[in-house]
Amino acid sequence: MWRFPESETTHCWMDAQETPTLSVQSQRARSMSVESKAVCVVCSSSNEASVPQIEAAETLGTLIGRKGHRLVYGGSASGLMGVVARATQAAGGQVTGIIPQQMVDLGLANQSDEDQIITRDIRSRKAMMEVNADAFIALPGGFGTLECLIEMISLRILGRHQKPIVLVNIDGFYNHLALFFQVIYREKFADPEAAQAYYLTPDPGSAVNYVERHKPGQRTPWP
Repeated sequence: MWRFPESETTHCWMDAQETPTLSVQSQRARSMSVESKAVCVVCSSSNEASVPQIEAAETLGTLIGRKGHRLVYGGSASGLMGVVARATQAAGGQVTGIIPQQMVDLGLANQSDEDQIITRDIRSRKAMMEVNADAFIALPGGFGTLECLIEMISLRILGRHQKPIVLVNIDGFYNHLALFFQVIYREKFADPEAAQAYYLTPDPGSAVNYVERHKPGQRTPWP
């Protein structure tokens, strides 16, 4: 079931059983340039982020907007989510927020998004993000960010998609996760080739550049 109210913002409600897809308005915006990508940014909605993390979110959003890409994100106005969305819009970019009904009911939705897709639950939200994004970039975040990141990596390893996945390692935030991945490889719970599924960088600029250069099936350079 889709719902399009009379406003400049396109809202639609997504049932868990429906096939995830961008709204007609979003499809039109993406078709304007073959170089444009829908970049899904997963990150914290907490307002406790550090100054370097906030600055990184602002830089990332600015680059996404300035380079003509569309931001796809978790749809919250708070924390790093809100920062990256506002920065994208300030730089002229389009924003699609994907948020569960429960969070909308709690008043957490960002009402400034050009497109707002409301899902039945968190699982439907992740499905929407997977299908509607051309690439995934992870900024610092908590368990929700980690859950989404690990799922996207797992799906790429399993061949579900070949989209680039980038971890922006602000102030070493993802150092311990990267080391844990090495433990998994050492213990033979995953093939070391799985490291080709994701790219670790300390810089939002190199994250966007990598997404722009990435081609399906391309091996990920490990720094």
